[in-house]
Amino acid sequence: MDMENNTKPVSDPDASDKKLLTGIVNGILDKEKLFQTAYFYGDEDKISQIFSKIVIGTRKRNTDSRIIRVNAVDFANDLIVAIIEDYFKEYVKQYRSCDVLLMDHFDRIGNLTSTMQEFYELFDYRFMRGNQIIIAGSVSPRMIDGLPDRVRTQLEGGILFHVE
Repeated sequence: MDMENNTKPVSDPDASDKKLLTGIVNGILDKEKLFQTAYFYGDEDKISQIFSKIVIGTRKRNTDSRIIRVNAVDFANDLIVAIIEDYFKEYVKQYRSCDVLLMDHFDRIGNLTSTMQEFYELFDYRFMRGNQIIIAGSVSPRMIDGLPDRVRTQLEGGILFHVE
């Protein structure tokens, strides 16, 4: 683990590093929430596999778990619709009340100012209550164009995993 940038490399889930991947997923699934916040970046297909393992593991741990797995672009589009159609409070409640939030393709919304404001508040709300936030993108938070510093700080405050 590179302590300077808090990044842990993850190799191909089908290779000999399955123990590392299993440890990462188990750390996320641990009832003590060893990893409350995590940011995966790199190979999107492999990240999708990791997200699926997290969903399946969460369901095995507690069949009543409320899990939201959302594409960040859909999160942004739904936010706009919620504001226009006047159901913003319900929109916010849905994301704040789930047990585990998984959001992928995060790097595609870094320059959307109003979305970043809502994400910042959502992240803060969930973090302060000990709820899990698992985010993914094709690049590290440092490489996301237009990403506000305070959101970058939130993402880099958790554990970062580079999936190769």
